[in-house]
Amino acid sequence: MKHKKTIFLVILTAGCAWLALLTPFSPLHPRDFPRAYPFVLKDMQDNRLSYRELQGKKGMLISFWAVYCLPCVQEMRELRGVIRNYPEIKFYFINIDEGPEDTRKKKIRAFLRRYRLNDLRVLLDSGQFTADVYLRRFKTKKTPGNNPIPALFIIDRRNRIRHGAAGGKKIQMKKIRRILRRISRGG
Repeated sequence: MKHKKTIFLVILTAGCAWLALLTPFSPLHPRDFPRAYPFVLKDMQDNRLSYRELQGKKGMLISFWAVYCLPCVQEMRELRGVIRNYPEIKFYFINIDEGPEDTRKKKIRAFLRRYRLNDLRVLLDSGQFTADVYLRRFKTKKTPGNNPIPALFIIDRRNRIRHGAAGGKKIQMKKIRRILRRISRGG
């Protein structure tokens, strides 16, 4: 009988751990959402901006992207259509390209012009430190054949990550809008 209890507890524990791994961004209660990582990044005009300066009244959405990433273009276009509906939430597009800053900025400006995305707020993640910290929450690394961008995170006013998606998965605009609507109402 004691042996059966032990086996049952092991199976139950393993099942709970497996379930927790499958749903890291769907906790039961909002207080259980993981905390956002504070960062300091530069914008395209070389202004250093801290996480606190960037935060909107109700929260922020950050999207990591690169000029070589075609799925990023689609995500950026879809998100641009949502921005005007949520003025109390700040939207930032964080570029993770590498290389000398002058060359990098030229590539970014050309990319934004080419795809008519000049109106988006772009920040630069030199060294990809910020992207790496956020992507670690998905246990995702950039390796040959595995590109974790575009990656999107929605952060509420209490600095909790309410949604995250990485690796070029099709953006689910219904879900994004639902979460943005909820946090814009203070929920």
